[in-house]
Amino acid sequence: SAIIKVLAEKRCLFLVHTKQLLKQARERVAMRLGTIEEHIGVIGDGRFEPKHITIATVQSLGRARGDAQKKIIAKYLKTIGLLILDETHHASAKTFFKLVQRIDAPWRYGMSGTPFGLADGKGLMVEAAFGPVVERVTNEELIALGVNAKPTIHMIEVNEPKIDSGLDWQSVYKEGIVLNPHRNMLVADWAATFAGKKWPTLVLVRELWHGDNLCTLLRDKKVPHAFVHGQMSTDEVERQKVRLTEGKLRVLIASPIFGEGVDIPSIRALIVADGGQSAANVLQKIGRGLRKSKIDGNFLDVVDFADNTHRWLAKHSLERVALYQAEGFEVIT
Repeated sequence: SAIIKVLAEKRCLFLVHTKQLLKQARERVAMRLGTIEEHIGVIGDGRFEPKHITIATVQSLGRARGDAQKKIIAKYLKTIGLLILDETHHASAKTFFKLVQRIDAPWRYGMSGTPFGLADGKGLMVEAAFGPVVERVTNEELIALGVNAKPTIHMIEVNEPKIDSGLDWQSVYKEGIVLNPHRNMLVADWAATFAGKKWPTLVLVRELWHGDNLCTLLRDKKVPHAFVHGQMSTDEVERQKVRLTEGKLRVLIASPIFGEGVDIPSIRALIVADGGQSAANVLQKIGRGLRKSKIDGNFLDVVDFADNTHRWLAKHSLERVALYQAEGFEVIT
């Protein structure tokens, strides 16, 4: 927003990659520029309403249908003087890269909370689109500034059931995480404990049926909760976020639609129920709760799992611990 204000004479295009981020970015930019949302243009989610400052999804501009629509978008892109891309590590994807290359904006800024290197070629594509990294900020700096919450990671051991070493990855993930009754009960118990403290709690899952399983357990424990996922409308997802903030819910279970960029500053606890090993994904998950809480100070309790039921799951757990420690987070085992 500060960049947009300094370069106020430039027509600005701010690109995001999901409908949730489209709405969030529009709200935040309007607020920080001291204006109303109606003064910020929007392209995406079925709308094409560009203005001097416009928030747009990459998909809405990159997948135009029909010659007429393509000409309108091509003409619009030629007017852009300032380009900002959120979650810039996606610039290594073909759809993002091709769109960015069509925009001749002399002022180009990319932002990402995800580390990327040059060795795998992805970082090179990001540099080709935006140039080299010019500024870095660490979680420690943001915590010291009072912007980010200070996370404490609780690694909870999962030792059952032992999974056949000969299974493929999908079967291991299904048995060890999604349908693991012991592990799911641990998730539900921790969620119920946080709910008992009246802490707004976010539980992250990857599969829809994993979320459904946890809903059943929380229903049995009489914990006020909801499950949001990609098959729901943006308005319904936003409604459930507001309910969590207002205390009408204690626990919000979320699919990967909350994996990147979406801020929920009200949460006090985060449960990483879906495992995984990707450094990018792990930091994005923790980032859902790192924004300083408006309700309960500068702290975040994170529950993750040391999965000892299969060598692959154990390896992933160790990699997550190493990443937490590298970020300077306190890890309790």
